[in-house]
Amino acid sequence: MTQEEKEKYLNQKMENMRRKNEELLKRHQGHGQYQEYERWKAERDAIDEARLSRGRTDGGAWRREWDNDKMDQG
Repeated sequence: MTQEEKEKYLNQKMENMRRKNEELLKRHQGHGQYQEYERWKAERDAIDEARLSRGRTDGGAWRREWDNDKMDQG
C-alpha cells in the first residue's frame, strides 16, 4: 500500500468515525450544546490541519523520518 493510499484510508476511517460521533451527539445533546460542540470541533480541525501541514515538506513528505515509520505500522 502506498503512502497516499494509507493516508486516504486513514482519512476515510476518521471521517466515518466523525460522522458516527456527530449522530450520537445529535441524539444525546440539546441543540445549543451541539452548536457549541460544532464550533469547538471546527476550531480543533483547523488546529490539527495546521499542525499536520507544518509536519510536511513542500513535496508532501513528512519532515521527520520517524513519522514515515508510524504510517508504515498502521
